[in-house]
Amino acid sequence: MGKLEPATTYHFRAVVANAVGVSYGSDQSFTTLAPTLNANIEGGTIRLSWPNPASGFVLEQTPSLSPASWSVLPPPYVTNGSTTQTNLPLNGGAILFRLHRP
Repeated sequence: MGKLEPATTYHFRAVVANAVGVSYGSDQSFTTLAPTLNANIEGGTIRLSWPNPASGFVLEQTPSLSPASWSVLPPPYVTNGSTTQTNLPLNGGAILFRLHRP
């Protein structure tokens, strides 16, 4: 099995074939976890990073959760093999971030 997409449900079933015939197991499923957004503050910069691939997910920001007003945080993003990241200046105000699959 290759790399699985995050936050995706996969279905499978076992199939057994022998001299007697073919038998099919029941449908089973599992869901992979969503990618985790990491935040590290270094001086006056915050580095946001998440695992790659994170297909279909966008980085969003909002100044408050009451009410939440999420907007997409545009690139530039840097991909280093298995991680994608962006660095942002800290401006003193509160800001919340999330990875979201629209």
